[in-house]
Amino acid sequence: MEDLAKSIFSSACMYSKAARLMNEAFHKDPSLLLPSFVNAALALELYFKSLYFIENNRDFKVNGRHSHDFHTLFSELSKESKEKLLCRFQSAISSRDMTDVSTLENEVKVQVPLDFEGNLQSWSGVFTKVRYVYEKREKPVTMMFFDEIEQTIRGVIISLRPELKSLQSAHGF
Repeated sequence: MEDLAKSIFSSACMYSKAARLMNEAFHKDPSLLLPSFVNAALALELYFKSLYFIENNRDFKVNGRHSHDFHTLFSELSKESKEKLLCRFQSAISSRDMTDVSTLENEVKVQVPLDFEGNLQSWSGVFTKVRYVYEKREKPVTMMFFDEIEQTIRGVIISLRPELKSLQSAHGF
C-alpha cells in the first residue's frame, strides 16, 4: 500500500529544490523570481498537506474540494502540531539577520509579518494573488522567510515520521 504522506513529503522536497535552483538563477535571469516563489509556495503547501495527512490519514479539503489554502489547513492541525510550528518558527526568526526584511520594508513601503500565521497567509495566497504577473494587485504580497517556514514544517513532520529524514537528504537538504 502506498504511503501517501511520504509521497506528498517527497513532492514537497522536489518543488523546494526547484524553487531554490530558480532563486539562485534569478540573479542571471530575473524572470525566474516569480516562478521560484510559486514553486516555493507549492512546496510549503505540500509539506502542510503531508503533515495533515500524517495527523488525519486523509487529504485536506475545503468544502469537499482540494485547496491551496494552507493557512486554513494550519488552523485544522492538532493543537500540539500548531504549538510546535509556532515555537519552532519563533526560534528560527529570533536568530535570523533581519537586514533584508528592513530593506524590503523601506524600499517597497510594506510591512512584513513576523508571525507564523501572517506569513502563511501571504504564502498561501501566491496561487490566487501572485502567480499571474500580468494581473494587478491592490497591495504588494510579501513572501519572506521561506527557509524558516520550510525548516519549521519539515522539523515537525520528521519529529512525527523520522524515516522521512532520508527523503530530504536524497533531495539535497
